[in-house]
This record gives sequence, structure tokens and C-alpha cells, in this order.
Amino acid sequence: MSKVELKMIVGIMVMGSIWGMLEATLGSVLHLVYFPYTGAVMANLGFFLMGWTLALYNKTWIPFSMAVVASSFKLLDVVILAVSPFARMIVNPAMAIILEGLVLVGVIGITNRVYQKNFLCQSGTGLIAMYLSYLAFSSFFFYVLHQGPREVVSIGELAFFALKDGGITSMMAIFSFPLGLWIGVAGKPKLSFLFDERKKLYYAGSVIVISLCWVVSALSILVK
Repeated sequence: MSKVELKMIVGIMVMGSIWGMLEATLGSVLHLVYFPYTGAVMANLGFFLMGWTLALYNKTWIPFSMAVVASSFKLLDVVILAVSPFARMIVNPAMAIILEGLVLVGVIGITNRVYQKNFLCQSGTGLIAMYLSYLAFSSFFFYVLHQGPREVVSIGELAFFALKDGGITSMMAIFSFPLGLWIGVAGKPKLSFLFDERKKLYYAGSVIVISLCWVVSALSILVK
């Protein structure tokens, strides 16, 4: 494994862990206070972080890798709360996160990274990928897990339901995904300098951040 590949893997672990921690902490708080747009906020935080990491490392498969790392934080519920790994509170959010990453990979892969051209392309990519990810996990919940609205009986009706229920979430991705890309581009020179000139600090800091994400997430589960 080259140094560049190792740096990228560590970076993905860091950003994926931050995503997982936000799901375990901020997501739980928003649910507890019955905030009506919790799903929209958390999904767009995921798109923001995936855009950020894409800009840093420029590899199409990165969003899915980040989603796998973030979804693994649901294992803390299994261990700490002794919940079945097949329970709805585990499967639903974990699959939603994974499908967000998988669909974004598919969209930017099919369009041959057209999202890199300008703000309009980035916004369009965010909008399309968010809607398709919402449609994907709505389909999974309805057809595989047999959850969801009873009035939905066809894929066309499910697509309309996803548009109606996920419209706000998708519109937010017009800004969240490009913002992540912009911050990633702006911060790339600093990250490269840190790795090239302060490698030990880069790796040590990454280990500390990842560890803190897991500890903070575990504590939030214990106290909620």
C-alpha cells in the first residue's frame, strides 16, 4: 500500500467516523425533541461530508466507503443496549446511510464526474442523488422490510411518495453537496501540507479523532 493510499484510507475513516458520531449524537437529540426535519438534516450532513471527502481524494467509491464506516456506529446500540442487529432501530438508519453513499457513487460514476465542472452541475448531482437515495431506501423499506405507507402499491406511487416526502431533503442537497465540495477544495492544500510535512501529527491526530468519535457516540447512547 502506497503512502497516498494510506492517507486516503485514514481520511475516509476520520470523515466516516465524524458522520457516524453526528448520527449518534445530533440525530438522537433531534429525534428526542421531535424536530420534524431530522431526516433531512442528517441526510444532508452526510452529503456535505461525502462532498468534502470527494474533493479531498477524488475517488468515485469514497461515499460508499464512508457510509459503511458511519453505519458501523449502529453496532454500538447492539453492544451497549443489547439490541438485536436485525431490529428496526438498527437496520433502518444503517441501510439509509449505506444507500445514500451507494447511490451517490452510482450517480457520479454514471455521469463521469460531471459534478466537478461547476456549481450548477454540483447542485444537480446533489439533488438527483438525494432523491434517488430517498427512493432507494423507501423501496427497500416498503418492498423488502414491508414498512411504509399502505396506499403505495406500485413503483410509480412509491416514486411519487418519495418526491412528496423527500422533496425538502432533496432540495437541501442542492446546497449541502456543493458546500462540502467547496470546503474540501479549500482545505486540500492544508491537508497535503500536514501529511507531507507533519506525517506523525496527521496519523496521531486521525487516531485521536476516530477514537473520540466512538467514545462520544458510546456516551451519548448511555445517557439518552
